[in-house]
Formats: sequence, C-alpha cells, structure tokens
Amino acid sequence: MSNDDTNGTRQSARERRRAAEVAARRRLLELDPTGVRDIEAAAACFCACHPRPADPDSHGGGRSCPCQLTPEELRALRARTSKLLKEHSTALEAAQREREQRLVDIAADLGIEAREDNLYAPWVIVGRVDGRGFRMRERSDRYAIVIAPDDSPTIDPWNAPDGTQTITVRTGDASDLGNVGPPDYRLALTVITETIRTFLRQRTCPHPHADGDWYCPRCGLTLVDLTRPPAETSVDDERRVEETPDP
Repeated sequence: MSNDDTNGTRQSARERRRAAEVAARRRLLELDPTGVRDIEAAAACFCACHPRPADPDSHGGGRSCPCQLTPEELRALRARTSKLLKEHSTALEAAQREREQRLVDIAADLGIEAREDNLYAPWVIVGRVDGRGFRMRERSDRYAIVIAPDDSPTIDPWNAPDGTQTITVRTGDASDLGNVGPPDYRLALTVITETIRTFLRQRTCPHPHADGDWYCPRCGLTLVDLTRPPAETSVDDERRVEETPDP
C-alpha cells in the first residue's frame, strides 16, 4: 500500500470518528435542547459546554457559546474582545514604561547602569557597575550575580557568546532581593551594586592595616584564616596588658 493510500485511510478514519461524535451529540441535544437555538451548530461544535447548556463559568459567565450567536452577535463579540485586548495592551505597555523608568532612576541614584532584560522566568537584570559588566539572574527562588572577566570587563555576561568566561561573585536565595510579588528594584540593585563593588575593591585594595587586624578597614576583606581557632587573647588585649602600669 502506498503512503498516499495510508494517509487517505487515516484521514477517512478520522472523518468517520468525527461524524460519529457529531451524530451522538446531535441525538443528546434533541433529547434536551435547553439553551440551544441551533442544534446543528452545537452538534458540530467542539466546545465542552455541549450537549449541556453553558454553565456559569463557561464563555465568560454563562453567555451563549459562540456557535449559537447570530452573525451580528458575533461581530459585536469580536468588537468587544478587540477593545478589551487593546485596553489591556495599552495598560501593559504603560506599566512596562513605568518599571523601566523606575529602574533607570534607582540605577542613577547608585551611580550604575542597569536594565531589565527579562521579567519572567528567569528574571534578569543586566548593566555595568563602575564599568564592569554584570548580570543578575533569578529563577526558582535562586539567584546568581555574575560579572565580566578582567580581560573583557565591559561585555554583557547575559548576552555574551556561549563559552565566554565570567566570574560568579554571589549566589543565594531570592529572598535576598525582596519578597514574592512585584520586583523590589531598590533592594535588588542595592544588593547587586554592593556585591560587585565589594568584590572589585577587595581584589585591588592594598589592605592598609595595623598588626593584629582581622579585617581590612578599607575594603572589609578578612585578613586571617577564620577556619583556625582564635587565640585565647587578641593582640589588642596583649597590648593593653603590657601598657597597664603596675599598681
């Protein structure tokens, strides 16, 4: 049997099943045509409200199935739908512009560049902090802040080619960036800015400090091995003991 014959047989089987479904639906509608003005149209309709009358949750609150509308009613329905879609689209565009402006304003306050590259799954913010390209990606309640490499500091890590080397400077739970709901741009950009600036300053800081300091007072870098237990007394404690005059 040729492919054409096989396809024709399959199509014929589908048509037979479809005809049987329509006939069964027509018989049920003839027994109870409540709420149906055109039985033939209802029988041929795939809508789940047939052969039953439309329930309160169907077609926007009990309205008739479109297959039961007259041409004039259909035109009116399409006009209403088009108007609602246009209004919704306008509202979405306005909200998008408002979010974009809010992000720009907060970024300006922090002295960085930032834009939202993707709002949903994943949530992505990209930009530059003191000239260093970054991206923040959050999905499934986990996020990562990644910066461009030293040899290409201005690239966009989110849109860079596959295989581009980057530096991950922080990962964590999405609660660090705000509560569930609309993005908290102020908090998110503050976390991004502080994280990247701290990382970059610690890499270049000469760490001026006094003997015995555990942390650099300039960049906050830990100057001792915190995996080792501390001494019984600190250097400052020993210095104070030595400087205390005898009674």
